[in-house]
Amino acid sequence: MSTYTIAETALLTLTRAYSGGSVFDTSNSVADDWRVLDAQGTTVAAVLEMAGDTIEAITVQAAYGDYGQYQEIHQIGVWLCVKREQGIGGDGAAKAACKTLIDAFRAYMRPYRRLNAAAGVRSATMIRTSAPAYISPTRDVGDATHVAQMITFEVACESDAPVGEIDG
Repeated sequence: MSTYTIAETALLTLTRAYSGGSVFDTSNSVADDWRVLDAQGTTVAAVLEMAGDTIEAITVQAAYGDYGQYQEIHQIGVWLCVKREQGIGGDGAAKAACKTLIDAFRAYMRPYRRLNAAAGVRSATMIRTSAPAYISPTRDVGDATHVAQMITFEVACESDAPVGEIDG
């Protein structure tokens, strides 16, 4: 399993555990599938997706000045989406609910600096939260059904295998 998949799975597991599992579950939280916004009875949803390039590096063992572990740094976005209501004040209420959800979710995630000790995860940092945006299951703003914000996590992972040098 790739380190990206490990990190994304750990982040999705923690997302589903938010608020004791009462907000997100398998019916309204998923990786890379915006159709979850169409799920019947869903008023909030979480969609995880790759949010930036993966950076590859090799750590150096300071004590020996030798190559250490192979490291990948991933950016994973967690979109938190709140369904828009119809009528006067609908957007204001949805935006306020989205901002409240974002603030509470950020506070919940802050202690999980290694994504609950997921294998190979060395650190996970929230590096950015987007402004509220209107989106739909097709990501088309013309028929927006939800207000959403994305929290971008930067997750550094290391493989178990040490990296050697090939002389050539």
